[in-house]
Amino acid sequence: MAKNIVQESINASLMAKNTVQESVNASLSTSVAQLKISSKAAQYIRWRMYDVYKRGIKGMEEVRGSSAIRAGNAWAHNGDALTDAVLFQHDTARQDRAIYLELYGWHFEKVLGYRKYTDEVMDGKLILSIENKLNDHNLFTVLNAHANMLLQGKPVAKALDAAFNTFLSTVERFDMEDFYTGSPVHKAYYAFWNEYPSHNK
Repeated sequence: MAKNIVQESINASLMAKNTVQESVNASLSTSVAQLKISSKAAQYIRWRMYDVYKRGIKGMEEVRGSSAIRAGNAWAHNGDALTDAVLFQHDTARQDRAIYLELYGWHFEKVLGYRKYTDEVMDGKLILSIENKLNDHNLFTVLNAHANMLLQGKPVAKALDAAFNTFLSTVERFDMEDFYTGSPVHKAYYAFWNEYPSHNK
């Protein structure tokens, strides 16, 4: 009887240690993936700097219309809810959370909850990358499109603002797993794009 109690205690202790280790591993994986996101954005912007110099100062025509410039512009000037959310974490985080909320409609913690991580092998090397399921990608396109309107200084029509808020509240109620033809989330998604000026679906 006493041996059983001792063994149960040992088993419980081991289970607790395993739980802690799993939590640590998950935290480390998250940190690595966040660094990868930030690094990717920084690399695109720095690549842009080199090609802008070569085009504008050196007059090197071969870089005119450079994909690096276009990609750098997109990272620097367009909305990116997922990457921006990382900026609000850790000790050196940005403090203007109200601006993030204004641009994307959700607090950054909620947006980070939609991350999907996967291990990928590229050129024989294991890399940790971020993968968004199609449904979550649809969510980010709406958040980013709303931010882009504000970042460009364009007024957001009341109908578009209402459609945006309806989409967010519908996602909160049903989640993006409910994204299928005819579902409330699917209808709210297309209702937003029907109000968006460019109708860029």
